[in-house]
Amino acid sequence: MRGDIARSYFYIEGRYDLKISTQNRKLYEVWARQASSGIRARNSYCAGQGQSHGLA
Repeated sequence: MRGDIARSYFYIEGRYDLKISTQNRKLYEVWARQASSGIRARNSYCAGQGQSHGLA
C-alpha cells in the first residue's frame, strides 16, 4: 500500500511539475523499495510453487 502511495506522489510530481520535499522524497523512496522487494519475493515464491506443481 505504501509503495502505491509513493509511486502516486512521484507520478504527480512529474506530471504536474510539483516538488516533493526532500524529507518526503526519502520516505517515499524507502516505501517504493520495500514494496518492490515484497513483490519480487512474492513472485519468486509463487513461481516456486508453480514449478513444484508442474504449472510453470
